[in-house]
Amino acid sequence: MITELLLDACKKCVSHLKQEMKDKIYAFVLYPSSGFRDFGLAISTKESLKKSDGNEGLVFDEDLFKSLQNHPDLLAMAQNYSTSKDYFELTASEWDNVSIYPELFESLNDYIYKHYDRFYEEGLEPQQISDVFKNAIISVFKSIEKAGLFNDNIFERDVLKGVQFSDLSNPELIKSVSAQVNSSAWHKKLSNNIEKMAK
Repeated sequence: MITELLLDACKKCVSHLKQEMKDKIYAFVLYPSSGFRDFGLAISTKESLKKSDGNEGLVFDEDLFKSLQNHPDLLAMAQNYSTSKDYFELTASEWDNVSIYPELFESLNDYIYKHYDRFYEEGLEPQQISDVFKNAIISVFKSIEKAGLFNDNIFERDVLKGVQFSDLSNPELIKSVSAQVNSSAWHKKLSNNIEKMAK
């Protein structure tokens, strides 16, 4: 039931985007709360990235990082303040369009709210619950691809897909979904960004 409701919500989101978006979408990412208690959608366009240029953090060059190698405390501070264009391109929590069309996810979120405790009552571990949602997300993106929903001209030719959270939780799950639903180019870029953020 989760897969069906999630697919229905995503199809409705695509339909709304076709009517409302003027800029091409390069990213279409599911954006649940931690623990998958509810779902939303985050999208991004190259145009919105251009608008945020200049708002990004300081970008330090490699020479500065090398000179700080013997000062781990300063190096950590510099890395915390250093960001790259990839970070903004790949991190849904930084995008302009986060948790859009919440009304389209109401049926799914109501279902999750009513049935979530049953997972625990049935003896499922948190990892098993996470796997239920992971498998549903992968299935939904494969169905969307098969139906050609991203072939519309409002989407870039190669769309970044998957799942992200408002914090850095579940990096392995994000990468696992990405490996199943993204092109190798997007998956490699996303994985590299996650690894940089984890340092």
